[in-house]
Amino acid sequence: MAQNGFRHWTPQEEERLRELSGDKVFVFQIAAELGRSVWAVKARLKSLERSKPLSTRRHWTAEEDVMVRNLMDEGKEAPEIARNLNRTPQAIYARLQRLYRRRA
Repeated sequence: MAQNGFRHWTPQEEERLRELSGDKVFVFQIAAELGRSVWAVKARLKSLERSKPLSTRRHWTAEEDVMVRNLMDEGKEAPEIARNLNRTPQAIYARLQRLYRRRA
């Protein structure tokens, strides 16, 4: 369980947390390595994600917009389109809303 209860995260711990989460290591394994609770690890990951600058988001290109429209016209669903464009299904839904709002 947590050995570091109520202690602030050090920059070294945060860096290791980022490395391990990027390597798709299970949360319980990260917690064990860092001597933190699973809850603490999940909370810190969420906090780090929220603090990520918006500039890390990918902008949509005109080519991607055309691909989204074409794949929708072919009857493809958002999860499949997302895989083709290396995006999330939520990003596809949001983009479709913006594209079709422009047409109206």
